Amino acid sequence: MTWLLGPLLGQIPIASLQLAIGILLLLFGMGWLRKASLRTEGVVPVHDEEAIFAAERARLGTPQHRVRRSLQWVAGITALKAVLLEGLIRLHRHRCRRWREAAHAGGSRGCRRGGMLDGFYQS
Repeated sequence: MTWLLGPLLGQIPIASLQLAIGILLLLFGMGWLRKASLRTEGVVPVHDEEAIFAAERARLGTPQHRVRRSLQWVAGITALKAVLLEGLIRLHRHRCRRWREAAHAGGSRGCRRGGMLDGFYQS
């Protein structure tokens, strides 16, 4: 993305770019100042992390969440099977490569084609 914006930023006058960024910073700063003033006056409640944590903890302890959480084992087993299958494929590739090297060096063993993992790799 910088290859597109880099040349374009070079064509914008620096003074107008600084003015636009300054105006944006001023507007955001005024909004933050307004919110801080309203919190100080008590119009807007102060952000209470402990109350938010307690409410979230109470919500997560409900039975509905426990049922949903108990189904996460399916995702764990699926991920484990995917990792195990990838490991088996890599092991099969490595063994085939070693057997082919041994066959080229004069050995009689070669990689057997048409096995269970055939089609999962490209030689």
